[in-house]
Amino acid sequence: MVLSAAYLYEAAGHQEFRWIHSDWLGKAGKREDDFKAMVSVKPVKLILTQFDYYRRYEPVLQQLKGRPGLVEFQVINTAKVPAPDSIRSLRKVVQHVSWAPVIVVLEWKAGNGGMD
Repeated sequence: MVLSAAYLYEAAGHQEFRWIHSDWLGKAGKREDDFKAMVSVKPVKLILTQFDYYRRYEPVLQQLKGRPGLVEFQVINTAKVPAPDSIRSLRKVVQHVSWAPVIVVLEWKAGNGGMD
């Protein structure tokens, strides 16, 4: 499971799953492409702040949409009102913290889906 920093304290008390900070999906010391890191780790769930989802993970999920043989996923945005981070023109101007998580549930397909 990949989690934004805002949700790590709650995750720390759970032993039934392995969690990874959303900023550290790739290897430390080596800046991996976010898409390659996601495919390598194959998390089953992402729980992200609005900030992390729109600025870092939305583009990765758009890439994954183009690979239906690799993974299927569902995005559940629990925010009732779109955060400023959802508006592309405001992303560089407004730094907004919203506690309503974006939950992405992923179902990885057998094989590599053409990731040779």
